[in-house]
Amino acid sequence: MEIDALYTAQTTNDMTMKRLIHVIVLVSTVLLASCSIYSRHRYETNPLVGSSKMTDPTTGKEVVLIPMRHLSTAGSYAKVRDYIDILKADGYVTFCEGVMRVPYHMDTVREISMAELYRFCDTVTFTAAELQRLDTIIRKDRRIMGSYIGKGGYADPDNQSLPERNKKQKYVSQTLELLGLTTDKDIWIDYSIYDMMGLYEKRYGEVELSEYDFATGLMERYEPIDDKPSTTGMLRLVLYPRNEYVVRRIIGSQRPRIAVIYGSGHMPGIKYYLKKHGFRQTRGYKADKQPK
Repeated sequence: MEIDALYTAQTTNDMTMKRLIHVIVLVSTVLLASCSIYSRHRYETNPLVGSSKMTDPTTGKEVVLIPMRHLSTAGSYAKVRDYIDILKADGYVTFCEGVMRVPYHMDTVREISMAELYRFCDTVTFTAAELQRLDTIIRKDRRIMGSYIGKGGYADPDNQSLPERNKKQKYVSQTLELLGLTTDKDIWIDYSIYDMMGLYEKRYGEVELSEYDFATGLMERYEPIDDKPSTTGMLRLVLYPRNEYVVRRIIGSQRPRIAVIYGSGHMPGIKYYLKKHGFRQTRGYKADKQPK
């Protein structure tokens, strides 16, 4: 079985989690589509468009929602980073998106910062069996999503599974570093890829892989003849369950001020669940109008 270059190290046994953490991008192109709530031109001009604030009137907990496009310009990400830095200076922590290749369970994970994840990854290795399991899960994800996101991100010119429109020269992939989300104030709030796939298969049945799935390199064009990827499968895998999970972690957190940095396609669902828990949206909130 092929193990893509994403997972290939000098030797299998010295493959570290740090190599994988640097490909922290989401596992699917559906979020590129789901992030199209705002026109690309409008987002690039004002990447804070659509940001909102919600407050629990009982506890006073504040939640700022910052919708992201996972493919945009470096300038737009710089503007978002500036605002995130303002929020952190004002006492907020960030709850960050990222389907990780880390051995944490979604229901037992404690609060883990991105900085701690980086430190942890310096010491953890994968066995050959673990790498093979990971490869299979990645291929199952591709079967549902229709493409593969490697360490080059959403704009990787060498990734033939990505749409050509992603590879325009002015576009770069969203990364933790571009947004400054690598500190102890930046908290990982998402599923591991193992739990995400496990939850999907528990609800909808095992994802069957064909000879084509194993024979096609992860960076190659992916065009299965049968059982093609569907929007329903994408939403069931990467959207609905993660929206619920983010809100569950917000409600359970003791943090009084939280900024949620997630794809814009998630925001309507996150708002919906927060309102069901009694949160109220602040009218007229404009992130780009806040004092610098």
